[in-house]
Amino acid sequence: MKRYSLIFILLMCITFNVNAISASNEDMIQEIDNIFTNRMSNSYELEYSNDVNIYDINKYFKSNYMLSSKYINVYTYEDFINYDKFRNYPRVENNKYIFDVKFNLNNDDEYNKVLEFGNKLNGKYNYLTDDEKVYLVVNYIKNDITKSDSTSLYDAIYNGNINESYVLVQFMLSNLNIESYITERLNTGKKYNLVKLNNKWYILDIENDFILVGYTMGDYEPDYYSNNIIVSKYNYNLGEYNLDYNEIQYLIKPKEVVQEEKIEVTTQIVKEEHKEEIKTIDYKPIIEWVVLIVSLCVIILVVKHYTR
Repeated sequence: MKRYSLIFILLMCITFNVNAISASNEDMIQEIDNIFTNRMSNSYELEYSNDVNIYDINKYFKSNYMLSSKYINVYTYEDFINYDKFRNYPRVENNKYIFDVKFNLNNDDEYNKVLEFGNKLNGKYNYLTDDEKVYLVVNYIKNDITKSDSTSLYDAIYNGNINESYVLVQFMLSNLNIESYITERLNTGKKYNLVKLNNKWYILDIENDFILVGYTMGDYEPDYYSNNIIVSKYNYNLGEYNLDYNEIQYLIKPKEVVQEEKIEVTTQIVKEEHKEEIKTIDYKPIIEWVVLIVSLCVIILVVKHYTR
């Protein structure tokens, strides 16, 4: 029986981050702040004593780690860069405060590099018009970013892959001083971007190539948004611009490094395409012919010598 009890305790420790019992509101708040400061994705059970006022804890949690209203469905990239903000209060069971946290940036180094990229992006492209900025971002993500299982903004920027492209869209547009938000359609879970151009709001659904559409599109009925956002009824005609979106990668790596990588890739492709043509020379038949000819010459010379 003891053996099974130990296994059960071990499983609980693996599943949840086990903490000491919080004896006061201050202890409980410190535990919560430590979780979000350390940015460790995990499931958490915070056990508390009867001296803790859980109403005050919920109030603190809401003001610091939740959306201001569970009905608001519009986010900024700051809501994603560290953690997904909560819609509902953590569960309370038998003096335990239970919630799951999934962070999109795991450490200070990733956090600082993401911010560094945003600053470089602003420094290089902030002179463009708003239309040009949107065109640049959309084409960069559609052509240079690969869809993957990653939810990390760091992976999107420095490894070129992410599952949720709308996060990268919003991050880049924000750093280019384009007012934009991530929005989630209520009761559906579908997410896309809202972009403000010429004082009107448009839907940017990069996953489905719907660029700056109005809510008259079949899937986009008028929705409830925060900040008094009302999406235009009409589509926005984004022009074509002569902008090299590939240069964005030079903000991540020096130009020389990127070009060297391209040369290496090109060389490999050429080798693969012409591998049937590029063969190692087999010298064995040549050597055999040389030996045969030399042998014949020697035989001829010997015969001539003895037939004089």
